[in-house]
Amino acid sequence: MFSVPFFQGIVQTVHTNLQELILLLVLLFAALSDLGERRVSNKLLLRGFAAIFLVKLAGGSELLLRPLVVSLGFIFLLLPIHRFRMIGGADIKAAALILFCRPDALGAGSLFTALLLGAVYSLYKLGTEAECAGRFRYLREYVKAYVKRAACSGLLGDHAVFPYYSSARDGYRATVPLAACLFSGTAICLLLASL
Repeated sequence: MFSVPFFQGIVQTVHTNLQELILLLVLLFAALSDLGERRVSNKLLLRGFAAIFLVKLAGGSELLLRPLVVSLGFIFLLLPIHRFRMIGGADIKAAALILFCRPDALGAGSLFTALLLGAVYSLYKLGTEAECAGRFRYLREYVKAYVKRAACSGLLGDHAVFPYYSSARDGYRATVPLAACLFSGTAICLLLASL
C-alpha cells in the first residue's frame, strides 16, 4: 500500500517543519525581548541551536557539517563589524541560527529580507525623527577619529578600534531591533516558500 520512500518523505517533511517551528519560536522570543528590553538572551539562542541540532540528529541528517560550517562562517564573517559595535553579538547569533536551520537559499533569503526590513525601518526613523543630518555628521566624525587613531597606533592596533555605537552616549533612539527584523524576514520567507 505505502512504499518506503513515501514514509521517508513524511519523516523528512516533519523533520524540516519541526526545525522551522523551533526557529520561529526562538526568533519570536528574541524579537519580543529585543523590542521590550533591547537585549536578546544568549541562553535563548544557545537553546535554539541545541534544539535544532537535536532535531537534525534525530532526523538522521547525515549532513550536519554544512549547517555548522555555514553558520560558524557567518559568525566569523561578521565579527569585525561586531568589534566596532555596529551590530550586536546576539543579532549575529540569531542570524547564524537561521543559517544553521536553513543553510540554503531560503536561509539567505530570510537574512536578505530581514536586512531590507531593517534598512526600511532605519530610513523611516531617520526621516521622521529629523536626525538624519546629525547621524551623518556623527558618522563623519567617527571616521575622522578612526583614521586619526589608526595613523597613530597602526591600522589593526587595539587603540584604533572603538565602538561606533554606545548606549550610554547614543541612547536607543538610533538602534534598529534587528532580532524583530530577523523574525519577520524569516516568517515572510517561510510563508512564501510554503505557498
